[in-house]
Amino acid sequence: MQAWTKRRSTGVVLILAAVGLLVAAGFPALAAPPSGSARVKYHLVAAGTNGAVETVPEIALNLLGSQNRAGEIYELNVGRPQRDGGALTSGGSLRAGWALVLPWDAVGDGVRYGVLPGPTSPPTATKAPTPTAKPNQSPPAHTSAPPRSTTTGSPGSTPAPTTRPTAPAGACPAVPVPTPAKDAGAQQDMALTDAWAAAGRGSGVVVAVVDSGVDASVPTLSGRVSEGVDVVTGTESGTTDCLGTGTAMAALIVGDDPEFLLGVAPDATVVPIRVTVDQATATPTNQATAIDVAVSSGARVIALGSYVDVSLPGVRQAINNAARHDVVVVTAAPAPDDGSLPPQLLRVGMLNGDGRLAREYPPGTVDVVAPGQNLASLGTGRRGKIQVSGVQYAVALVAGGVALVRGKSPGLSAAEVVKQFRATATPVDAGSSGPSGSAGDDGPVVVNLTKAIAAAIPSGAARVTAPRAGEEGGSGKATILMSAAVLLVLVLAGVLLLRRRRVLRTVDWDPTERSTPEEWPDSR
Repeated sequence: MQAWTKRRSTGVVLILAAVGLLVAAGFPALAAPPSGSARVKYHLVAAGTNGAVETVPEIALNLLGSQNRAGEIYELNVGRPQRDGGALTSGGSLRAGWALVLPWDAVGDGVRYGVLPGPTSPPTATKAPTPTAKPNQSPPAHTSAPPRSTTTGSPGSTPAPTTRPTAPAGACPAVPVPTPAKDAGAQQDMALTDAWAAAGRGSGVVVAVVDSGVDASVPTLSGRVSEGVDVVTGTESGTTDCLGTGTAMAALIVGDDPEFLLGVAPDATVVPIRVTVDQATATPTNQATAIDVAVSSGARVIALGSYVDVSLPGVRQAINNAARHDVVVVTAAPAPDDGSLPPQLLRVGMLNGDGRLAREYPPGTVDVVAPGQNLASLGTGRRGKIQVSGVQYAVALVAGGVALVRGKSPGLSAAEVVKQFRATATPVDAGSSGPSGSAGDDGPVVVNLTKAIAAAIPSGAARVTAPRAGEEGGSGKATILMSAAVLLVLVLAGVLLLRRRRVLRTVDWDPTERSTPEEWPDSR
């Protein structure tokens, strides 16, 4: 029996090793909490006016809605070194200034999002966006946390909209008066009425608009824009728009005007992520941070405006982070792919008003094209319906379409949704292919919203395209490693089962039925 015990221990060790291989190869969610340069939600422990330091149950109540979730915070932080050299022990007390990693669905005033402060580094992250209560809805007793639903704050939860104007008088410089809109021909061409009949109007889907902010005081956007975040100033409000582009994008997504058919998904919610204040540029850091904050807001779709440069390494890293959270990111084409762009990214080109390509798109830089010239949208303040042109507005139309598909088929992954849009798009007419006249079968394709909604893709569909250069060596090796680990676990399980059966036969054996030890069962 000693031999059996030794072999059983060895088997257990091997199984644990195999499980470790599985975690490393294909199940990162089972690993330890993020560290190093990973972005996480966290809370800085504070002391009250009387000097009393917050407790873990208090933090769980305020940021997670229940003291019963204190254990989750303990598990994420026990033993992790803090900035002062201390560490949380099981059941131990906290110290002011400690940074506690929070579960993903934490929301409230004390939630920050960014790189976790190390033992010597000061906190640099902005606060995570905090949804506000919907109109006529009272907040719970713990007012620092918003109302919670049964499906908590993972990407896809809906921030409550706000209707209050936030732009103080004279806060924005004077901007040119835009051209009034005549009609909404582009939206009519997209057959929105048919799309709504088949998929609804995007209810429950959160779309983040990363641009110049959104003027939430515009009546047609009332109740459809949440508080958002201004990453430029670090404040929890993206509802001021000095440039107007973000407001116009939001109107093309959620604007509710039955006569003009402004918004593609009028029942969705827009989270404005303000990446620039009054300039036509945004810093690379703010661009990447804005995407991270959009993910933290619970968005299932992110529409990137013209102030975001997808070629920047930090921006691409943020896009990949969004992809890991099953978010569809819609951006302007052209966007060359060096192998670092995920299949959850949808690159949109622009059509002119006559259906021609606005520019020549090199092969491999665009996925679909959509109208982007002389679109009917909304201006800031009381400007009403205006006419806009630009590729960012084509992005907004497609992002609204993605919201409809995600609302109709919530079980589809972000990569499957992108594949659906690419597979159902229709080729640009050869006679109106654009400057080069060379659209052809391999050229840009026009988004077809009706077909994208009607198409069905089995759950677990593969990538949009073949593996990119350099990808096989990474994901391929991980797949092989995971398969080998699974095979090892199955083999060991079979060996242990056979051994167990032999032991059971030994236990059932009656020694009085045998006359000599030589006749006893072999228990080795």
